[in-house]
Amino acid sequence: MVAKGIERRVATGDADAYNVRYGFEFLLRKVSTLTSQDMMSPEEGENLVPKMSHSVTVTRTTTTSSATAIILNTGILKTPSGILKFFETVIGGICLGLIAYYSVYNKIFTGDPEHTLFFIVTFAFLVTTFLMLISSLLSLMAATILPKTLFEFLYHIFAFVFYISASLALLTTLTNRYYRGHYYEGKMAAAVLGIVNAVLYLLSAFFSFRTYRIG
Repeated sequence: MVAKGIERRVATGDADAYNVRYGFEFLLRKVSTLTSQDMMSPEEGENLVPKMSHSVTVTRTTTTSSATAIILNTGILKTPSGILKFFETVIGGICLGLIAYYSVYNKIFTGDPEHTLFFIVTFAFLVTTFLMLISSLLSLMAATILPKTLFEFLYHIFAFVFYISASLALLTTLTNRYYRGHYYEGKMAAAVLGIVNAVLYLLSAFFSFRTYRIG
């Protein structure tokens, strides 16, 4: 009896020691787990957190603006063709103003056929030359392509022929003695300037033909 009581107490003591040891090991594992989670990086910590699927909608607004800029091709005025067109326009305007001013009487154009021919010739070629000059100033393509065409060469040839014919006809008419009056000087100046403009158109024809041949 005494021996059995002693054995039961020993067994009970071993069980208590086992329980204490197991409880202590459990606490150590718990502390180790908590410590390892605290030392974990943010990226590893995020992996432990369950992720929720979500969608993001991005709206882009694109605003376009357009502006039109006018660029003057002033370089055309440094070329022989541009310089000649400029002076042809200026002299043509002076010729037209002189013949119009000195041929109008009581607001009516009163002149011989030579005066009318000179007026029509100066007006027609003044407008055309001015338009060609403006086109070359406002458009680089026009300034590049137009001198290479046959049109410009033929235009200057016709301008020379008509200008020299109208100017010589007016000059011949003015040399008659009955025209030497109050308007003689103004009309004579118009005829002389017309001859000068005819020479300029002849020079333009030469440069146009050379550019046309080069292509």
